[in-house]
Amino acid sequence: MKDVGIVMNTIPSIFNENQINCTVFGGTEESTDATLDMSVILLNSGGNYFREPALENLINAGFKNIISMENYGENYTLDECAKRFPMVKFFIPQEKATKGQLINIAMNEVVTDYVFIISDNLKITKNVISPLILENIKNKENLCIVPHLMTEDFHTLPLQVSAYIEKKKLQFSHSVSLHDNAKTLYPFDFIGIYNVQKFIRCGGFDYTIKSEYWQNLDFFFRSWLWGETCTIMPAIRLYYQGKIPVEDSTVDESYLQFFLKNIAPCVKTDYAYIPIKKIFSYSFSTGKNFFESIQDFKEARKWVQKNKYRYKYDLKTFIKMWETEK
Repeated sequence: MKDVGIVMNTIPSIFNENQINCTVFGGTEESTDATLDMSVILLNSGGNYFREPALENLINAGFKNIISMENYGENYTLDECAKRFPMVKFFIPQEKATKGQLINIAMNEVVTDYVFIISDNLKITKNVISPLILENIKNKENLCIVPHLMTEDFHTLPLQVSAYIEKKKLQFSHSVSLHDNAKTLYPFDFIGIYNVQKFIRCGGFDYTIKSEYWQNLDFFFRSWLWGETCTIMPAIRLYYQGKIPVEDSTVDESYLQFFLKNIAPCVKTDYAYIPIKKIFSYSFSTGKNFFESIQDFKEARKWVQKNKYRYKYDLKTFIKMWETEK
């Protein structure tokens, strides 16, 4: 076990600012059968049922290194699994963590320019990514490429997420109509092929956001505002074995953090800021007392000030760009 950090409550200003205690197994050997210059971060969907078949298939698919992120609070027997797959590094968190936090930790272990983040309840085939597809991915230079995800009976999931404004509020629509290079706001269930350096430069997932839905959306919406892209590649096909994860988009404290970092900022010429006057609408919408709202607002303004030259769009100009480039 290694102690890797202290929990903080402020919006992170650098990548992986918050660390959590993890027990680490395996990773003692390099894969001798690697044919793809790409890593994998495997997220455990719960229990041991899917893990070993997924690892076997990933190794057969030729990925260069594999990091398996386990779940906190489960009864693990990884000794035999680590012996069977000595090229896989297993992380067991010693405290509750979101998928975003686990991905941040795993990114530090990636040895390639691109990493495939997947869940172990997805069926992986040996030819899931060919060298030709990998070359195509590298040529796109996207932050993230989203694969074609299907249900167990081969129904396409509504992966293409678009943004629009209705009655002065940000809204989202979902579509099953997929084509190559189709834009999407974010990858469903965090699943996608990520450019590692772009991910790190964009700060990773915000550990202070406890809802995984808003944590995922916060990172990708912020990345879009900062000029990055996330598109779909239907040529990469995966299907779920069993239940499909359900997105919980409840408007709560996590949404308010998303609001302050992504909706509140305005871009003026070449920098972003949060206008002081927005404190009133923010305070009214939170249900908190005014002094609590002021503290949140100040923290967000400091964060936006620190990143002010990274914003290429604010909400208004982003929606205009999104609709123009459909």
